[in-house]
Amino acid sequence: MMRLLGIRVIRFEPKIKGEQLTLRLLRIRDLFILRSTFRPELPPKIGGAALESFVFLASLWRRLRSTFQILYLIERKRANAHSVVGFIGLYDLDMGRRASLSAVLFDPGDRRQGYGREAVHLLLDFLKKTGVAKQVYVEVLKGNLTSKMFFQEMGFKIQTSHSDCLLMTKKLDKDNAEAKVI
Repeated sequence: MMRLLGIRVIRFEPKIKGEQLTLRLLRIRDLFILRSTFRPELPPKIGGAALESFVFLASLWRRLRSTFQILYLIERKRANAHSVVGFIGLYDLDMGRRASLSAVLFDPGDRRQGYGREAVHLLLDFLKKTGVAKQVYVEVLKGNLTSKMFFQEMGFKIQTSHSDCLLMTKKLDKDNAEAKVI
């Protein structure tokens, strides 16, 4: 963190590396990786498919950039290559105070492998070290007991309950130090 003309400036790392995973800031060329996750591949030689694909990618880019202020892809290390298993992003960011977090693993087969835990840990550790946020929020659907338990195990506490979702929060201070993910 530094000051530029009296304004706090925080540089988000382009890559945050962990044991199994790397968080990498989203780039526009990553849309081709995400396209198949959000919509099945278009048939190759149908008239207008290239234009439809471009419009879809532009719409996806606009939606991701308007929803998330910071968005990292979650890449799994595999031999000599990396594969994208999901993304983790921040929204409603109030610099130095709070941020809301959203994490998604695309393939159900990648769940319960420790990827979500490591990705959340890496991002929370970065936020804590840089002072980006002192408190982090997540919203979880009431019926999603797996996500509720996951975030509770990560140290999040239920703050409020709405009709269909729970607002959970975690303070990032020295008294609430993260345990090392093994």
